[in-house]
Amino acid sequence: MPSPIAVLLAAMGCLALCPAQAPGENEPNDRAADAQALAVGQRIGGTLASTADVDWYRFELTAPGRVQLRLATTNLPWQAPRDALLAIYDAAGGRRLAWNERAEGTGCHCGVTLPAGQYACLVAMKASGIPGSYTLDLAVAAPQVVDVREAGEPNDPPSGGQPTPFRLGATIAGELATPGDVDWFAFEVDADGVAQVLCLDDGGAPQLDNTRLQFWHEVAAGRWARLGAPSYVRTSHRAVDLAHTTDLPAGNHLTPGRYAIQVDGDTSTPAGTAPWDYRKVGHYALRTAWIAFADAAPLAEAAEPNDTDGAALVLSPGRAVRGTIGADGDADRFRLEVTVPLTLAATAVGDGAEPLPVASVRLWSAAGAALASGTGTTTAHGRLVHTIHEPGSYFLEVRGRRFGDTGGYLLRTGTCAPLQPTPPAPVASPTSAEPADAAVRPAEAQRNGPL
Repeated sequence: MPSPIAVLLAAMGCLALCPAQAPGENEPNDRAADAQALAVGQRIGGTLASTADVDWYRFELTAPGRVQLRLATTNLPWQAPRDALLAIYDAAGGRRLAWNERAEGTGCHCGVTLPAGQYACLVAMKASGIPGSYTLDLAVAAPQVVDVREAGEPNDPPSGGQPTPFRLGATIAGELATPGDVDWFAFEVDADGVAQVLCLDDGGAPQLDNTRLQFWHEVAAGRWARLGAPSYVRTSHRAVDLAHTTDLPAGNHLTPGRYAIQVDGDTSTPAGTAPWDYRKVGHYALRTAWIAFADAAPLAEAAEPNDTDGAALVLSPGRAVRGTIGADGDADRFRLEVTVPLTLAATAVGDGAEPLPVASVRLWSAAGAALASGTGTTTAHGRLVHTIHEPGSYFLEVRGRRFGDTGGYLLRTGTCAPLQPTPPAPVASPTSAEPADAAVRPAEAQRNGPL
C-alpha cells in the first residue's frame, strides 16, 4: 500500500515531485515456486512490508549474458526501503548463484554472468533495514570475453606453484574451489606506468562472494614482495580499488619488471548465516589495463601565476610537464580537453636540483568540483586514477603535500580506455511494464560499479 508520506504529498497536490511507484508485484510471491515473471528490460514495483518479508521473481535468458538486477526506492531519497538484499538463484530457488554486496542505503544491485536458462531472484531485507516500496530492473549485456584462465593448482608461489602468466589488457578468470584457496597471475611491464585491475561481474556462477586482491613485485628471481595494500574488502564479490604504491623517493608508479596479482577470499573461514553467508568460494574474473607514462619530451609549466583555470597550461592527456612549486601554498594548474571517455592516471615526482619533497595531485571539473585526489603521504607521492565519462574541460592541479613544501616536480599522465562503461542517463518515472532504456543498460558506475 502507499506510504503515509506519499498519501500526504498526494493530498497536498505535490506528489508529482516524487517518482511514481511501479505497480506490478503479485502476492503471494514469498516462495520460489510462486515467483513472478520478470522480463529482460522490464521494471517492476514491489513492497517489503517488514524485514521478514521476501519477494521472489523469475527470469529467462535465451543466450549467455551479464545479468544485472537493480533495486531502488520509489519514494523520497530518505525513505524506505533501506538496506535491501538481492540474490540470484537457480530456477528452483535452491542454489544461490550470486548476491549483492550488502550496500548501505536506498539501492542495491546484483550482477553475474550466466548461461542461457531459467533463474530466480530473491528480494529481502536486513534485520536492521527499513521496509518499504521499491522498483526492480533486469538488464542484460553481452558477456565479457575471458582471455586467460588460471593454470592448474597450485598457482601461487607460497604454495610452491607458478603464477598464471598474462599481459595487461587481458581479462583473466579463475575459481577459488575451497575456502583458503589462493590464485596468482603474473605480468611484465617494460616501461613506467600504472596497472588497473577490477573485479566485476564477469566470472560466472556460482560467483565468488568475497574477493580480495593484492599486488606483488618480484624483487629477485622467485622472491616476491607485497606492493601496496590489498583492495579494501567490502564483503563483496567486486573489487574496484586495488592500487599499487611505490615508496619515496621513487615515483608512485610501476617500473620495468615482473609483477603479480593475488586473488583470495580475504579469509579462509566462511562467515555469516545462510542464505546471506560468505562462502569464500566461486568463480571470478578480473579486467585489467595498462596506463603507460610514455611522454619523453615534457612540456614546461605556464608562467606564474598559473593556479587559476584561465591561466592553466593546456596539456593533452598522456603528456608530461615540468614545473616548480616556488612559494608557500603555491599550486600549478593544467587544462585537459577530453573528447571521448577515458581513464586518466596522473602522478608527480620531485625533480631537478631542488626537488619537491612530496607531491599531491588533484583533478577538478570545469564547474569547480573536485573529482579525484592523489594526496601525497609521508611515504609516497600522490597519484590518482579516475574515469572521465563526459567530454569537456578538466583541470589537473599539482601542489606540495604541506603548505610550505617547495621545489621542482615532473607531472606524468597516461590514459587508457575505461574498464567500466558510461553511466546511464536518469530514468523517467516507472510504470508497471516500462521497458528499460535499452536491452543493455549500464549500471551505476561508482559505488555499485558497472554492468
